[in-house]
Amino acid sequence: MIERDLKRVARFVIAQRGNLGLSQSELAERAGVDSKTIWNLESAQRWPISRNRVKIEKALGVEPDSLAMVSRGIFPASDGGVSDDLLREAAGSPEFEGLLGQRAAELSDEQRIVLDMLLEELRAAEDARRRLIAKIIRYSKGSQP
Repeated sequence: MIERDLKRVARFVIAQRGNLGLSQSELAERAGVDSKTIWNLESAQRWPISRNRVKIEKALGVEPDSLAMVSRGIFPASDGGVSDDLLREAAGSPEFEGLLGQRAAELSDEQRIVLDMLLEELRAAEDARRRLIAKIIRYSKGSQP
């Protein structure tokens, strides 16, 4: 069975809904689902059935299977017109966190939630990268990975 982090999905849905300027009932209406379905999802109480997930994703304007991806810690790509080279350069610069801190003051609460989630994922990826580099180094010296 796939491990799902409903709290992560709830934060994502709340943030996406907020970016669209919708209330829970407006999102439910737009998706064609009961408002209780949205409440259950946003309060991390229940995972919606497949057909409702598809409707909610469409109403939020996200790619199909985005909620499942978020539940596993994989955030849908959304570059906002930013080149991959610029993103790589920014992520590797010492000013990156400071720049984000300055920008965060201009963001809505929902946008800050998404930013915090993305930064959490970035830190986890950086930790995983360091562990993998250490394994590669050990392995290249004749140790088992």
